[in-house]
Amino acid sequence: MAKIFISYKSEDEDKTKALVDDIEKLGYTVWFDRELSGGQKWWDTILESIRDCDMLVFALSVESLNSSACSREYDYASKLGKTILPVLVGENVSINLLPPVLSQIQFVDYRDPDRDALLHLAKALTSAPPSQPLPNPLPLPPEVPISYLGKLGKQISNTSKLSYEEQSTLLVDLKRGLHDPETAADTRTLLKKLRKRQYLFENIAKEIDELLEDTVPKKSVRPQVSETEQATPKKNQSQEIKSEEVDKNSFWTSLPGIMTGFVIIVAIVTGLYFASIGKIPPTDQVGYVCYDKKIEGNDGEVFYKGCKIYETSCISNSKEHFGKYPTKSQTEDAYVRCINGTPQPVPEPAQPKNVLELVQHAKAYYYGTQTIAKDYTKAKDYFLRAANENSIDAYRYLGTIYLFGHGAAVNKEEAKRWLQMAIASGDMRAQEIYNKYISPSDQNTSYTKYKVVNVASNDTLNVRTNPFVEPNNKVGELQPYARDIRILECKANYKGVQWCKIESYEGGYALRGWVVGRCLAPQNPPKTSSNLYHVINIRSDDTLAVRNGPGTQYYKTGDLPYNASGVQVGRCRYSSKGGKWCVVNYANIEGWASAIYLRRE
Repeated sequence: MAKIFISYKSEDEDKTKALVDDIEKLGYTVWFDRELSGGQKWWDTILESIRDCDMLVFALSVESLNSSACSREYDYASKLGKTILPVLVGENVSINLLPPVLSQIQFVDYRDPDRDALLHLAKALTSAPPSQPLPNPLPLPPEVPISYLGKLGKQISNTSKLSYEEQSTLLVDLKRGLHDPETAADTRTLLKKLRKRQYLFENIAKEIDELLEDTVPKKSVRPQVSETEQATPKKNQSQEIKSEEVDKNSFWTSLPGIMTGFVIIVAIVTGLYFASIGKIPPTDQVGYVCYDKKIEGNDGEVFYKGCKIYETSCISNSKEHFGKYPTKSQTEDAYVRCINGTPQPVPEPAQPKNVLELVQHAKAYYYGTQTIAKDYTKAKDYFLRAANENSIDAYRYLGTIYLFGHGAAVNKEEAKRWLQMAIASGDMRAQEIYNKYISPSDQNTSYTKYKVVNVASNDTLNVRTNPFVEPNNKVGELQPYARDIRILECKANYKGVQWCKIESYEGGYALRGWVVGRCLAPQNPPKTSSNLYHVINIRSDDTLAVRNGPGTQYYKTGDLPYNASGVQVGRCRYSSKGGKWCVVNYANIEGWASAIYLRRE
């Protein structure tokens, strides 16, 4: 009889054992993980059993759908061409939310394992199509499933600077761990570690403080009572006489306490009423301004949906954090700014010390804050200074400034120049603005072919069904050298991370899905005179290595001659070892090169 592999979650072990017993009674050989617990050896045994089986039976439940190990098991089985049979063993499973691998397969309902359910199971097992022969070569085996907290901890421990996008994504992922009793303590440790990092954005730091404050366990304190106080005291005759006098006046003496309690109840009810309608009571106390969703327009404007005022933290009300304020007036001012789409105040440094502070300074004048009046002219000056430091954000903002006349006369050619520089550096939002306002007719001809960047040579770029990371929404992978990729659309997800929907025919088959936008770059970006460099400090008998990512750990894509000139340079970033690397394009050689060997012409 056929060999059957059972994929299940440990929480469903009792139900799965009953299912295994019934399948074995039908005469099938079943591989069921009863003893192995974890590690590489455990995972290798599981993968070998999947390759050796004739069918994979997936014990379908909410727990197994959320399991990283289970999702990797059925995904690997699908790539091997194995027959997959979902068997429903748990409650509250939404069939509409099943991953693509499982949604197109008829499942067997085995929540009530009676005679009819056994007959349906036997029919499904016998009528299932046979598995395909193993492909040659075999697909890459999935990695050992590890806790997502371990990956977050590794990212937090990394010494390189984290961008605002990376800090926000980390914070959202850590919030999930606070709601899980098994990971709450470890999540708090990681939050404290993240809070100690340098160059943490102000609103990120405030929200971490708020999370740590809200998740501190509150201990109830009971006064210590001595044995003599616990014992019932004996009353003498004088005490009995006094107690009779107290009983006569008990109502009048307790009346003030009753009135005090009534006033407290009224105050609580009033506070709850004001909180329910989104306003704070007319007293100076801490207020929280929260919102449902943040939207960024194509011209750089920011909009907040569902702005509301609360007396408790935003996370406790299932909202996003806009700001925390000590007084009523400051809270109401922030509420108005939230409605009008004005970002939170950006502290104005006395003198910007680096390109990050230059961009923050420029955005403060571009949008206006509670303490800084909106001034497009000053914003343009700071963006120009940041652009001289190769800031991609500055390129894009300068493009919108000249495109819409914000602090400068409308100049479409100048706007086109700056937007092309941002696009050449891999900025997808600049590409959207360019296609919409500069050259709508060129949307299908300009920059239609992209390549994979920022992926190590021993890694791959995951392609997913939706623009966010979930255990069960992976549909494929792109190799670090993949090219000729077509972008269908780009947008920011609910975490604010830029994702792009792509189409690729790598390996001879069509692959369509969503990938992280920062891992794509144009294959043939335009050359502009303002970003041309030449190679320096290289011996005449040597060359400058060009790699697939910012660091020596990435594989080489080519070499630049020691005297190369007219090298196009795009965005730059620091590697994990602290060295500055830049995107270069020269004579069909594209990739990353060390910035110390480049000088502007």
